[in-house]
Amino acid sequence: MATVTAQANLTTYGRLVDGAFTRVQDCQAAERFMARRAYGLFSKVMHYAPFLQGIQSVVVDGNEAVATVKLPEGQPGRIESPTWMRCDAVLLDSLISVTGLLLNTSENAADDQVLIAVGIERVILTTACLANFEGEWFVYTSIKSAGNNQFIGDVFVRSPERQVVAMMSGVRFNQLDKVRLGKFLGAANASVSWPQQPVSRPDRMPAQKAPDTAAMSTVELPIISDTESSPMTATTAVTTPPEEKYRNPEIVIKELISNYTGLDPADIPADAVLIDLGIDSLSLMEFSDELNAAFESSISTVGLGQTSVENLTEMVRQKSPWDSRLTNGSDNIIHHNEPVSPIDSGIPSAILQTKLNGVVGHEGDKTAATRDPVEALLEVDSQFQDAANRNGYIAYGSNVLPLQNLLVQAYILEAFEAMGVPVLSLPSGTVIHPIKHIPKHSKLVARLWETLQTHGVVFIQASIVVRGRETPEFGSAAEAYETFVSRFPAYLPEAKLMKLTGENLAPILKGEQDPQLLMFGSSASFKIMEDYYANSPMVSTSTDQLVTLVMILLRGHNMHHKSDKRVPRILEVGAGTGGTTLRLAQAIKAARIPCQYTFTDVFAPIVSKAKDRFVNFSWIDYDTIDLEEETRAEHRNRYDIVIGTNCVHATSSRVETCRRLRDCLTDDGVVILSEVTQPLAWFDMTFGLLDEWWVAENGTEYPLQPAAKWMEVLQEAGFSRTSFTRGVGSETPLQQLLVGSKVQG
Repeated sequence: MATVTAQANLTTYGRLVDGAFTRVQDCQAAERFMARRAYGLFSKVMHYAPFLQGIQSVVVDGNEAVATVKLPEGQPGRIESPTWMRCDAVLLDSLISVTGLLLNTSENAADDQVLIAVGIERVILTTACLANFEGEWFVYTSIKSAGNNQFIGDVFVRSPERQVVAMMSGVRFNQLDKVRLGKFLGAANASVSWPQQPVSRPDRMPAQKAPDTAAMSTVELPIISDTESSPMTATTAVTTPPEEKYRNPEIVIKELISNYTGLDPADIPADAVLIDLGIDSLSLMEFSDELNAAFESSISTVGLGQTSVENLTEMVRQKSPWDSRLTNGSDNIIHHNEPVSPIDSGIPSAILQTKLNGVVGHEGDKTAATRDPVEALLEVDSQFQDAANRNGYIAYGSNVLPLQNLLVQAYILEAFEAMGVPVLSLPSGTVIHPIKHIPKHSKLVARLWETLQTHGVVFIQASIVVRGRETPEFGSAAEAYETFVSRFPAYLPEAKLMKLTGENLAPILKGEQDPQLLMFGSSASFKIMEDYYANSPMVSTSTDQLVTLVMILLRGHNMHHKSDKRVPRILEVGAGTGGTTLRLAQAIKAARIPCQYTFTDVFAPIVSKAKDRFVNFSWIDYDTIDLEEETRAEHRNRYDIVIGTNCVHATSSRVETCRRLRDCLTDDGVVILSEVTQPLAWFDMTFGLLDEWWVAENGTEYPLQPAAKWMEVLQEAGFSRTSFTRGVGSETPLQQLLVGSKVQG
């Protein structure tokens, strides 16, 4: 076979697939999901061990997909292989799995069939594609039919520098019966015992940066032949009689675990802990709700992830009102009285044990642990890193923000040039003439100049702007946008919002474009806003925390009102596109907690849209509320919880607004605000275009204030007790939950 140098091949392919990456990432109709859902789909057929789960996020559009791949730490067996760094099976599997996921979630896969890779025509790996690189790879794949229930896929891998570093062409897939494959893998996996502790890495090589692609050498792997699927012997499932299932809580617990992980209940060891079995922090809350519903117990999520099946069985026995019925005649229940281990919970052991005793301890102990929002924040904080990892909110300050700031500069500088001020064309030290803009954008323009000053592009003396020494390198704003979304595809919702406003910044500043209509006036722009509030890594992480906190308080409410069965009431203000509403409503519905929920916003059209969107949640009511107006009588002293996401900052007086929210609460009610608490330049370029952004304290203060300032606001508004999330983990939270309680702790 004639061989062209791989460097030339991949350079050519790089030019061909560059547009494909951007097209799929930018497609508004594409389906997007993170690692949990990706491997959740795989688990219907096979269970991937944690070290094999390299796919971080996927965007699917028809027969094409773009994914982010990063190998998990703790790769086993590397010390035994001299070739792993150049040709690592786990890396290759993760890259090809993107094509497998695309195929098996498409219309090409029948419900009872699964498509399995059986051959590869050609593999090219450059020296830049090393398995010890700790960054992210970006994968583009496409599929087509080859006839006779066979399909072919091609895989292209890009480095963070946008260079194609690997290619797998002609990856062939055959259809296989799903049941037969599942039973075959189940039998194979039954003899394997995966380590529950992280694998030590004495063989770990130094972390590599992606090498200069100009110096790449390549290795071409041999052709892999097609393989025939082997006959598989079906086995007969052993079912448990309903009476025994009811009487033995361990069986019920294992079947609940099976629903979340796809594991066969019979294969779940009694000493396995929930997190090791694959129940992550988000699933843990739903699992806890189902568990408590099944046994009428009150087991908290505090430390639950580190609880073994046998310890959980014992906790159910002690806490369920059906205790005698559950244990009568069941001799195979293991009894353990040791306290649940607080390992890795993120909460000091003494505090955790106190919380466990209060929630799952003595039957008559009615502590405020799950009703007290300030104490509940301990658990929320302990789950911050899990929430951040789950939503892709990782290394934001060190990796994402610098490139995001570069994109902001690009849009500002191009807008200013379009308005007759070509800043980058001026020599250092030149006095820059003011741009001509409409008066209402004076504060915004000042912030945009300050953003450029932060990066050394200009410096400001008094009111005079002077050209600085720095010249940012970005080519054009369009190129900076493509670089940002290719490096950080999880942040596409933010990027689309920045593109929407950045490309229209000049006409907005000149008064030729209404920013309110631009951002909310069409179905396309409303979808961009909706996508941001629903899928932004930062907002999603904060929403996860808010949902966790509200669910803790709802369960606490139900425990406190067990006798009178009073249904809790929730008011959401400034609900907007409904991103928070949807996540919270889904959690409440899954937990089967009776609730009255009132969705409100200042704009009647938005409330009308919400009625259509949430029609399946019959317990949600709708109303319009203007936070600048006094509380109406029908809302006073009515709600147990009031929540607001990114809305109170956009009012003329934070104290007065919070006082009005306090008026809506019952005597032991709680307000929960989710607000960005640090200045972000890209917020000024997007939300800063709206008039409401600049009305804080009658226009005298910047809208984004630190959490400590918000605590002063809540206290001045009359709240007896206040607190906020701090985040336990590597990523400092830029968006925080701010809590005020009417009850003095």
